[in-house]
Amino acid sequence: MSPVRQIIKSFKQSRQTTYKKGGLYDGKNLFVTISSLPPGGAYQDLKPCITINLLRFSLLPQKNAHSMWSIYNAETGDRLNKDFVFHFLEILKYTKLPKKPIHEMTKMERWGKLMSLLLKEYRI
Repeated sequence: MSPVRQIIKSFKQSRQTTYKKGGLYDGKNLFVTISSLPPGGAYQDLKPCITINLLRFSLLPQKNAHSMWSIYNAETGDRLNKDFVFHFLEILKYTKLPKKPIHEMTKMERWGKLMSLLLKEYRI
């Protein structure tokens, strides 16, 4: 039986200095809600939790528009598991990427570019 993944999507337009904590809080709450074990339940029955945060502002220091965060050992860099993942798509960073033909873009670059153009065109 393949694991069912629960995905939460979040679109934030305004610059929020507390968003890093808020995004973690939202993801943690979802993880607790969907992953609660019934009495006598097995740990392998826990469902992975993936959050996708679409941001209309720059939040993180790296230049990449897409970043994935998870739980890692601070000393070794080993990943604890793949069950708790946060994706951040900083849409405005896609407008700052070097111009290149569509056929040379990754799927993520194409989606990011499309979203940035839609935001600009429709002033969302």
